[in-house]
Amino acid sequence: MSRRWKLICVPTVIVTVIICFTSTYLLLVKGTNRWGSGRGLRVNQNTRRTGVETTRNFSRIGNREEKTRENITKVVDREQNKILMTNSAAVAVCCTDLMNLDKDKAVIIGRRRKNKGFLTIGIPNTPRSFGKSDLKRTLKSLIQNTPNDLGQSHVSIVVFASALDQSTRLSTRDIVAGFPEHVQSGLLQLIEAPRSFYPNLSALTGSDLYNRVKQNVDNAFLLAYAMDSADFYLQLSDNVRAPSNYLQSIRDFIKQQGGAYWVTLEFYPVGFTGKLFHGGGRDMQQLIHLFTEYAREQSVESLFGHFKDLNVQLRDAVRRPPLFAS
Repeated sequence: MSRRWKLICVPTVIVTVIICFTSTYLLLVKGTNRWGSGRGLRVNQNTRRTGVETTRNFSRIGNREEKTRENITKVVDREQNKILMTNSAAVAVCCTDLMNLDKDKAVIIGRRRKNKGFLTIGIPNTPRSFGKSDLKRTLKSLIQNTPNDLGQSHVSIVVFASALDQSTRLSTRDIVAGFPEHVQSGLLQLIEAPRSFYPNLSALTGSDLYNRVKQNVDNAFLLAYAMDSADFYLQLSDNVRAPSNYLQSIRDFIKQQGGAYWVTLEFYPVGFTGKLFHGGGRDMQQLIHLFTEYAREQSVESLFGHFKDLNVQLRDAVRRPPLFAS
């Protein structure tokens, strides 16, 4: 009996020791807490709005952030490809062709830059339901504070007007034409969306709904025009002023992010104004899609918030104090 007991116990003890040693080795040396689980990504579901927050337990954060973003992007793209069926007939997809926009035809005053620059600034000038438009003051502050060497080749200011807003459209033309030197250099451009671009807005009931849809579609047109013209795109409004160091401040804030992942940097705290994006690529395409596909359901500001959530930007990158003043 004693010999049989030894034959049973000795192998059992050996196997137990091997298992314990292997588990300890994996945990302390390989950095795993399970067999084959890898270094892992811990996910906490109790987060702001989207419920997605990641705590990273590895040194190469950038690579894992990019992988996480790619996974989320697949879900986002799949969700965005669903067509809204309820009450969406009035907002037909007017912008399915925006990726093939004839940009030369869109230019009314000025000329398009052929070479990609550092920054394109987009300013929609449309009738406002509140507040006051002061486009001339905004343009003057930007132009005066853009060094000549940069303005000639690295910066573009694109003003948007709509063919649906006749009086605003004409006044915008007069204002932009008042800067002939900068129009000639290519620093300043005026673009217009033609009537044929818009869906049947007359079918919309209520001024709030009309304004919401039109604002979304206007911004989609502006983004589509500007998206691949520079490394970065900055959205402004027609009632803010730029400080003397605005370009250097933007460069510095971009550098401060280091290798951290971001989809937008914020230089003004209100609405969609003062938001900086990477030029070209899927980020601006995604914004255009949101503004057109969900034009009826959400405001520009709400859709911008969803854009950040969908892209899992874990923190708001807000410059303090704000760079632009109203």
